[in-house]
Amino acid sequence: MKELCFRVVNAFDIGLYQAGRPECWYDLPSYDPDTYEDKHPTPSSDRLLARPWYELEDKSQYFFGFKSLEQMRQWIYKEHVLRGLQEDGFRIAIYQTEDYYIGDTQMIFRKSTATLIGRADLI
Repeated sequence: MKELCFRVVNAFDIGLYQAGRPECWYDLPSYDPDTYEDKHPTPSSDRLLARPWYELEDKSQYFFGFKSLEQMRQWIYKEHVLRGLQEDGFRIAIYQTEDYYIGDTQMIFRKSTATLIGRADLI
């Protein structure tokens, strides 16, 4: 079954947490390290993603996003951070995919089999 995935990316299609890449969120003014420890579990700490994440043979094939805009807003829940991300050039890339796993706080999907169907502003 096809599912939509909402991924926050910069102008280079790089997601929020791809450290070491150009304009990673960690290096931008909008990054707020004090607000996210409990809201951003790793895939292995997400109750619904832990098992599929562990069983994936090539994790580098998968990217992170959200099953809904509501789930995204639970992850990035401060208005000033959303505004800052948008000012830093981040937007929402909307994909349609059949190869995905949905977790409590995020989803993962195989980017090579996903189709980009649109883009949207964060706010």
